[in-house]
Amino acid sequence: MKRVALLLIALLLAAACEAPPPEFELAPPAQPSPIIKEKSAASPRAPVTIEGGPLTHPAMNAAVAEIKRLHLWRAMTSHLTRLNIRARPGKSAVPQDRHLADSLYRPTRRVEGRFCRVTFYPRAMRDDLAKQRYYYSQNKLPAEPPTMDEFWVAILAHELTHCNDQMRTEKVALRVEHRVLELLRAR
Repeated sequence: MKRVALLLIALLLAAACEAPPPEFELAPPAQPSPIIKEKSAASPRAPVTIEGGPLTHPAMNAAVAEIKRLHLWRAMTSHLTRLNIRARPGKSAVPQDRHLADSLYRPTRRVEGRFCRVTFYPRAMRDDLAKQRYYYSQNKLPAEPPTMDEFWVAILAHELTHCNDQMRTEKVALRVEHRVLELLRAR
């Protein structure tokens, strides 16, 4: 058994020391992938894709429109080259941690650029609002819970805050969410 192992190691070492075939030596070196430059004011806006069914698509469209009306859209999305907003309805789609929404941000240096995907879990959002209303009715919340429309806007703003090169924390995203709710109620 030892002889077989030693023979195998000797063969591997001999193969490693051999020169590569000539066709590999003549191949040009790989070109580095192009680096995406920062978007200028004249560059096109990030294409936004909204995926949702008949119940969620209008709510997501309205949330985007409301963030634009609050003049926050450009600051939250101007660095993105693609934005995908989607919903995963149903109780089985809700993550175990009961998140209301998640964001995935990929700052790549390839041609794709900066990509953000926001996924809403409408069932978790409804359940969370029901809890907030219950706690408010028991005088355990200092402020009235948002409406469902306001909640979509605030959660979208929260998740877009995470889609940034500065790796914004949950604390910062919660402040943005709170500020957006204040702006919505001040109108």
